Amino acid sequence: MTLMFKYSLLIIYILVLYGCRQDTSLKPTTQPVPDIDTMAFAEPDTEGLTKKAPQLTIPTNSRVAWQKPDLILQSFGSILQGTRIADIGAGPTGFFTFWLAQRGASVIAIDIDPSALAYIETEKTKIDTFVRPLIKTRLAKPQDPHLNPEEVDGILIVNTIAYISGKVKYLANLRNKLRTNGKLVIVDFKMKRLPEQIAPRKAERVHADMLEEYLYQSGYRNIVVDDQSLEYQYIITADK
Repeated sequence: MTLMFKYSLLIIYILVLYGCRQDTSLKPTTQPVPDIDTMAFAEPDTEGLTKKAPQLTIPTNSRVAWQKPDLILQSFGSILQGTRIADIGAGPTGFFTFWLAQRGASVIAIDIDPSALAYIETEKTKIDTFVRPLIKTRLAKPQDPHLNPEEVDGILIVNTIAYISGKVKYLANLRNKLRTNGKLVIVDFKMKRLPEQIAPRKAERVHADMLEEYLYQSGYRNIVVDDQSLEYQYIITADK
């Protein structure tokens, strides 16, 4: 075999090898398909920018899993059927409004956003015809929930209290809307490091002990702070 022939074979071998390597590099890398129930979704911040990836991991992004609505609603008693509950800050999805109604409570879904109430009204048409009449929506103002005196047996405020200004005055006003022995239940985020895709920034939270003091100043009794039942949130209950 001549030297020239060996040299030609070597060049062909190198070209084939290089072509194979190039081919391999163009193939897409196989990625596992994400489980939709365990994905963490980024939410826009107040400036409309996407938040950075959360630094904490959570087992699931399902609100039912981490907020435990049934546990929260037990604060109103074991039987909700026949009670009237005001869900303040019901929007944007009516999460607790529908949960309450499915358990037999008459619900007044209260929000300051007309579009949130419109969404609840639309979704209401999709549920059982026996449950549908239990849900009423009511447009409120930031400082006025538009409830009548002693209109409800219970008031629920979830993920909303931090955005209400003049809390002592507002809570005192709510007390007058409760019937005798009526109950107020407030749920909000603990003041600790929490997953960003679930909790707002700390500037948009309220210390549980501060809220407890506001309730005392507003005239409530039997105030109980539960910061153990939920991982990310506390539950405060108070009686009229």
